[in-house]
Amino acid sequence: MVDGYYGALYHGTDEEETREESDRDEELGVSPVVSIPVQNAGDDDIKTNMSNERTFFKWMWTGIHVGSLGTWVLRFFADPTRFDVFLVFLTWVVAFCLMFYGLFRFYGRRWALKNGVEDPGEVDSPLAIVTLTLCVTVTMGGSVLYCVLSAS
Repeated sequence: MVDGYYGALYHGTDEEETREESDRDEELGVSPVVSIPVQNAGDDDIKTNMSNERTFFKWMWTGIHVGSLGTWVLRFFADPTRFDVFLVFLTWVVAFCLMFYGLFRFYGRRWALKNGVEDPGEVDSPLAIVTLTLCVTVTMGGSVLYCVLSAS
């Protein structure tokens, strides 16, 4: 017989022992807690959902870093020209594109988790990391190159 206090389950077969424990529980004002398994579609658990959120926040931070580089370019020059302002605008456009892509992918993964999609190829694009790398490299490399060439 398993003790019925604080989360343990009643597994008694002897009716008299169960009745004695039930009377003792009522005297103390304690009720037994029964464990009920939670069933989700697919692998929809808290760990996977939090991993999806972390991935989304990484896309957001990458976009913010790319945009902040554009703002740095604007502050780098004492007297910015129209092209400098255009370059800043362009880096923020790329930054917001990265952020919105991350948001789009977040909801796509969330849908897949809720519906139990087993093939990750249906949800994630294998070219996403290549796109991210190219956007960051071209934007940051181009901005730094422009600053170096303009300063000399």
